[in-house]
Amino acid sequence: MGNLVSITDITVSGVATIMFNRSSFNNAYNEDFLDQFSDCIKRLDLDNHVRIILIRGAGRHFQAGADIQWLKEVSLCSAAENQRVSKKTAETFWQLRNLKTVTIALVQGACMGGGCGIVASCDIVLAETTSVFAISEARFGMVANIIFPQLIDAIGIRHAKRYALTGEDFSGEVASEIGLVSELVEPGNLDQHVDNIICKILSTGPKTSAVSKDGFLALSDKNTKLLDKLIAGHSEKRLSGEALEGIDSFLLKELPFWRND
Repeated sequence: MGNLVSITDITVSGVATIMFNRSSFNNAYNEDFLDQFSDCIKRLDLDNHVRIILIRGAGRHFQAGADIQWLKEVSLCSAAENQRVSKKTAETFWQLRNLKTVTIALVQGACMGGGCGIVASCDIVLAETTSVFAISEARFGMVANIIFPQLIDAIGIRHAKRYALTGEDFSGEVASEIGLVSELVEPGNLDQHVDNIICKILSTGPKTSAVSKDGFLALSDKNTKLLDKLIAGHSEKRLSGEALEGIDSFLLKELPFWRND
Protein backbone atom coordinates (compact mmCIF):
# COMPACT_ATOMS: atom_id res chain seq x y z
CA MET A 1 0.00 0.00 0.00
CA GLY A 2 2.78 2.44 0.93
CA ASN A 3 2.43 6.09 1.82
CA LEU A 4 -0.16 7.28 -0.69
CA VAL A 5 -0.73 10.42 1.37
CA SER A 6 1.68 11.72 3.98
CA ILE A 7 2.59 14.67 6.16
CA THR A 8 5.95 15.59 4.69
CA ASP A 9 6.85 18.59 6.80
CA ILE A 10 5.83 20.72 9.78
CA THR A 11 7.90 23.89 10.10
CA VAL A 12 8.80 25.62 13.36
CA SER A 13 6.33 28.37 12.44
CA GLY A 14 3.49 25.85 12.15
CA VAL A 15 3.18 25.26 8.40
CA ALA A 16 2.40 21.61 7.61
CA THR A 17 2.36 19.92 4.20
CA ILE A 18 0.10 17.05 3.16
CA MET A 19 1.48 15.40 0.02
CA PHE A 20 -0.37 13.11 -2.39
CA ASN A 21 2.25 10.50 -3.31
CA ARG A 22 0.44 8.40 -5.93
CA SER A 23 2.02 10.16 -8.88
CA SER A 24 2.14 7.03 -11.08
CA PHE A 25 -1.68 7.16 -11.03
CA ASN A 26 -1.84 10.97 -11.26
CA ASN A 27 -2.66 10.96 -7.52
CA ALA A 28 -6.09 9.41 -8.17
CA TYR A 29 -7.70 8.33 -4.91
CA ASN A 30 -8.83 4.90 -3.82
CA GLU A 31 -9.93 3.71 -0.37
CA ASP A 32 -6.39 3.42 1.01
CA PHE A 33 -5.68 6.95 -0.23
CA LEU A 34 -8.83 8.27 1.48
CA ASP A 35 -7.95 6.49 4.74
CA GLN A 36 -4.47 8.01 4.77
CA PHE A 37 -5.72 11.45 3.77
CA SER A 38 -8.31 11.36 6.56
CA ASP A 39 -5.66 10.25 9.05
CA CYS A 40 -3.35 13.13 8.06
CA ILE A 41 -6.19 15.62 8.48
CA LYS A 42 -7.07 14.23 11.93
CA ARG A 43 -3.47 14.31 13.11
CA LEU A 44 -2.94 17.90 12.03
CA ASP A 45 -6.29 18.99 13.44
CA LEU A 46 -5.11 17.80 16.86
CA ASP A 47 -1.76 19.61 16.60
CA ASN A 48 -2.19 23.03 18.21
CA HIS A 49 1.15 24.13 16.78
CA VAL A 50 -0.09 23.91 13.17
CA ARG A 51 -1.52 27.14 11.75
CA ILE A 52 -1.45 26.44 8.00
CA ILE A 53 -1.82 23.23 6.00
CA LEU A 54 -0.55 23.04 2.41
CA ILE A 55 -2.15 20.40 0.16
CA ARG A 56 0.09 19.27 -2.71
CA GLY A 57 0.30 16.56 -5.34
CA ALA A 58 3.58 14.89 -6.31
CA GLY A 59 4.53 14.62 -9.95
CA ARG A 60 2.98 16.27 -13.00
CA HIS A 61 -0.59 16.49 -11.72
CA PHE A 62 -2.27 17.68 -8.54
CA GLN A 63 -5.09 15.12 -8.36
CA ALA A 64 -7.05 13.17 -10.98
CA GLY A 65 -10.17 12.37 -8.96
CA ALA A 66 -11.15 8.78 -8.20
CA ASP A 67 -9.19 5.79 -9.49
CA ILE A 68 -11.45 4.38 -12.21
CA GLN A 69 -10.25 0.80 -11.68
CA TRP A 70 -11.19 1.11 -8.00
CA LEU A 71 -14.60 2.51 -8.98
CA LYS A 72 -15.09 -0.50 -11.23
CA GLU A 73 -14.43 -2.84 -8.29
CA VAL A 74 -16.77 -0.85 -6.03
CA SER A 75 -19.53 -0.79 -8.66
CA LEU A 76 -19.61 -4.59 -8.65
CA CYS A 77 -20.27 -4.65 -4.88
CA SER A 78 -23.56 -4.39 -3.00
CA ALA A 79 -25.65 -1.24 -2.69
CA ALA A 80 -24.68 -1.06 0.99
CA GLU A 81 -20.97 -1.19 0.12
CA ASN A 82 -21.40 1.53 -2.50
CA GLN A 83 -23.21 3.67 0.07
CA ARG A 84 -20.33 3.14 2.52
CA VAL A 85 -17.69 4.16 -0.04
CA SER A 86 -19.60 7.29 -1.08
CA LYS A 87 -20.05 8.23 2.59
CA LYS A 88 -16.35 7.75 3.32
CA THR A 89 -15.38 9.91 0.34
CA ALA A 90 -17.83 12.65 1.29
CA GLU A 91 -16.77 12.64 4.93
CA THR A 92 -13.06 12.84 4.06
CA PHE A 93 -13.64 15.96 1.96
CA TRP A 94 -15.94 17.30 4.68
CA GLN A 95 -13.14 16.89 7.24
CA LEU A 96 -10.93 19.07 5.07
CA ARG A 97 -13.67 21.67 4.64
CA ASN A 98 -14.34 21.84 8.40
CA LEU A 99 -10.74 22.26 9.58
CA LYS A 100 -10.24 25.34 11.75
CA THR A 101 -6.67 25.57 10.41
CA VAL A 102 -6.06 27.58 7.21
CA THR A 103 -5.77 25.26 4.19
CA ILE A 104 -4.00 26.14 0.95
CA ALA A 105 -4.05 23.94 -2.17
CA LEU A 106 -1.18 24.23 -4.65
CA VAL A 107 -2.29 22.98 -8.06
CA GLN A 108 -0.23 21.95 -11.07
CA GLY A 109 -1.33 19.95 -14.09
CA ALA A 110 -4.71 18.23 -13.90
CA CYS A 111 -7.30 18.65 -11.16
CA MET A 112 -10.23 16.41 -12.05
CA GLY A 113 -13.47 15.20 -10.47
CA GLY A 114 -12.95 14.83 -6.75
CA GLY A 115 -9.79 16.92 -7.10
CA CYS A 116 -12.09 19.89 -7.66
CA GLY A 117 -13.87 18.88 -4.45
CA ILE A 118 -10.55 18.96 -2.61
CA VAL A 119 -9.61 22.43 -3.83
CA ALA A 120 -13.16 23.72 -3.24
CA SER A 121 -12.82 22.47 0.36
CA CYS A 122 -9.65 24.53 0.88
CA ASP A 123 -9.57 28.18 1.94
CA ILE A 124 -7.04 29.41 -0.62
CA VAL A 125 -6.05 27.87 -3.95
CA LEU A 126 -2.97 28.74 -6.00
CA ALA A 127 -2.73 27.17 -9.46
CA GLU A 128 -0.27 27.30 -12.31
CA THR A 129 -1.53 29.01 -15.46
CA THR A 130 -1.20 25.71 -17.33
CA SER A 131 -3.44 23.77 -14.94
CA VAL A 132 -6.64 22.12 -16.18
CA PHE A 133 -9.82 21.41 -14.21
CA ALA A 134 -12.98 19.36 -14.72
CA ILE A 135 -15.95 18.19 -12.69
CA SER A 136 -15.74 15.16 -14.89
CA GLU A 137 -17.99 12.50 -13.31
CA ALA A 138 -20.82 12.91 -15.85
CA ARG A 139 -18.49 11.81 -18.66
CA PHE A 140 -18.49 8.35 -17.09
CA GLY A 141 -22.20 8.14 -16.28
CA MET A 142 -21.66 9.13 -12.65
CA VAL A 143 -22.40 12.24 -10.59
CA ALA A 144 -20.42 14.61 -8.37
CA ASN A 145 -23.20 15.13 -5.79
CA ILE A 146 -21.01 14.66 -2.72
CA ILE A 147 -18.88 17.72 -3.56
CA PHE A 148 -21.77 19.99 -4.58
CA PRO A 149 -21.85 21.85 -1.21
CA GLN A 150 -18.18 22.81 -1.47
CA LEU A 151 -18.46 23.68 -5.15
CA ILE A 152 -21.47 25.91 -4.52
CA ASP A 153 -19.58 27.65 -1.71
CA ALA A 154 -16.58 28.19 -3.99
CA ILE A 155 -18.06 29.00 -7.40
CA GLY A 156 -21.82 29.42 -6.92
CA ILE A 157 -24.63 27.23 -8.17
CA ARG A 158 -24.65 28.65 -11.72
CA HIS A 159 -21.01 27.75 -12.44
CA ALA A 160 -21.33 24.45 -10.54
CA LYS A 161 -24.26 23.48 -12.76
CA ARG A 162 -22.42 24.40 -15.94
CA TYR A 163 -19.31 22.37 -15.26
CA ALA A 164 -20.94 19.43 -13.44
CA LEU A 165 -23.56 18.99 -16.17
CA THR A 166 -21.15 19.28 -19.10
CA GLY A 167 -18.15 17.50 -17.54
CA GLU A 168 -15.99 19.72 -19.74
CA ASP A 169 -12.39 20.71 -19.10
CA PHE A 170 -11.76 24.31 -18.12
CA SER A 171 -8.52 26.23 -17.88
CA GLY A 172 -6.78 27.70 -14.88
CA GLU A 173 -7.82 31.11 -16.17
CA VAL A 174 -11.50 30.11 -16.13
CA ALA A 175 -11.07 28.49 -12.70
CA SER A 176 -9.71 31.82 -11.46
CA GLU A 177 -12.53 33.81 -13.06
CA ILE A 178 -15.27 31.70 -11.44
CA GLY A 179 -13.60 31.59 -8.02
CA LEU A 180 -12.32 28.02 -7.77
CA VAL A 181 -8.75 29.35 -7.87
CA SER A 182 -7.65 32.30 -5.72
CA GLU A 183 -4.54 33.20 -7.69
CA LEU A 184 -2.86 32.04 -10.90
CA VAL A 185 0.93 31.86 -11.07
CA GLU A 186 3.42 31.02 -13.77
CA PRO A 187 4.61 27.39 -13.87
CA GLY A 188 7.28 26.71 -11.27
CA ASN A 189 6.35 29.71 -9.10
CA LEU A 190 3.91 28.12 -6.66
CA ASP A 191 6.39 28.06 -3.78
CA GLN A 192 7.36 31.69 -4.20
CA HIS A 193 3.76 32.88 -4.20
CA VAL A 194 2.59 30.67 -1.35
CA ASP A 195 5.49 31.89 0.82
CA ASN A 196 4.11 35.42 0.49
CA ILE A 197 0.63 34.29 1.58
CA ILE A 198 2.07 32.26 4.46
CA CYS A 199 3.92 35.32 5.75
CA LYS A 200 0.71 37.33 5.73
CA ILE A 201 -1.27 34.65 7.57
CA LEU A 202 1.46 34.20 10.19
CA SER A 203 1.38 37.95 10.85
CA THR A 204 -2.25 37.69 12.02
CA GLY A 205 -3.40 36.75 15.51
CA PRO A 206 -2.85 33.00 16.05
CA LYS A 207 -6.46 32.38 17.13
CA THR A 208 -8.22 34.58 14.58
CA SER A 209 -8.29 32.08 11.72
CA ALA A 210 -10.23 29.46 13.67
CA VAL A 211 -12.89 31.96 14.77
CA SER A 212 -13.21 33.40 11.26
CA LYS A 213 -13.49 29.94 9.68
CA ASP A 214 -16.13 28.96 12.22
CA GLY A 215 -18.13 32.01 11.11
CA PHE A 216 -17.78 31.16 7.42
CA LEU A 217 -18.86 27.57 8.03
CA ALA A 218 -21.91 28.70 9.99
CA LEU A 219 -23.01 30.78 7.01
CA SER A 220 -22.70 27.87 4.58
CA ASP A 221 -23.92 25.03 6.81
CA LYS A 222 -27.35 25.04 5.19
CA ASN A 223 -25.90 22.52 2.74
CA THR A 224 -24.79 20.00 5.39
CA LYS A 225 -28.37 18.88 6.09
CA LEU A 226 -28.58 17.53 2.55
CA LEU A 227 -25.38 15.48 2.68
CA ASP A 228 -27.09 12.12 3.29
CA LYS A 229 -29.30 12.65 0.23
CA LEU A 230 -26.29 13.63 -1.88
CA ILE A 231 -24.39 10.54 -0.74
CA ALA A 232 -27.34 8.31 -1.64
CA GLY A 233 -27.59 9.76 -5.14
CA HIS A 234 -23.83 9.46 -5.62
CA SER A 235 -23.69 5.77 -4.68
CA GLU A 236 -26.89 4.79 -6.50
CA LYS A 237 -25.73 6.34 -9.77
CA ARG A 238 -22.45 4.40 -9.63
CA LEU A 239 -24.49 1.17 -9.63
CA SER A 240 -26.43 2.12 -12.77
CA GLY A 241 -25.89 0.50 -16.16
CA GLU A 242 -24.89 3.88 -17.52
CA ALA A 243 -22.08 4.22 -14.97
CA LEU A 244 -20.87 0.68 -15.61
CA GLU A 245 -20.73 1.48 -19.32
CA GLY A 246 -18.83 4.71 -18.65
CA ILE A 247 -16.29 3.02 -16.39
CA ASP A 248 -15.72 0.10 -18.77
CA SER A 249 -15.38 2.45 -21.75
CA PHE A 250 -12.67 4.42 -19.96
CA LEU A 251 -10.75 1.29 -18.97
CA LEU A 252 -11.03 -0.15 -22.48
CA LYS A 253 -10.20 3.22 -24.07
CA GLU A 254 -13.47 3.16 -26.02
CA LEU A 255 -16.35 5.61 -26.33
CA PRO A 256 -19.48 4.93 -24.24
CA PHE A 257 -22.69 4.20 -26.15
CA TRP A 258 -23.98 7.75 -25.71
CA ARG A 259 -21.08 9.24 -27.65
CA ASN A 260 -20.73 8.99 -31.41
CA ASP A 261 -17.87 11.44 -32.04
